[in-house]
Amino acid sequence: MTQQQLIERLAERTQTTKAEAKRNLEALTTIIAEALQNGERIQLPHLGSFEVQESAPRMGRNPRTGEPLQIAAKKKIRFKAGSELAGNVSKK
Repeated sequence: MTQQQLIERLAERTQTTKAEAKRNLEALTTIIAEALQNGERIQLPHLGSFEVQESAPRMGRNPRTGEPLQIAAKKKIRFKAGSELAGNVSKK
């Protein structure tokens, strides 16, 4: 589903204009992004949760030379589907 399709469905479900649905979607994504940047965990009932996890530094290899190299720690966004969403998807 594209962003435009999501906006159209949101406008239809909430009986609002596409412009208003787009503003609401943009506001929601901005709020989620800001919360994740601040290290907050976001729980959305019936959907799941988003959180930032930091991966530990590790050793890797240069694929061309085979030389070992240090891969730095980094932050990743993790989404964990809620049981209701996971159950609905697995039924289909």
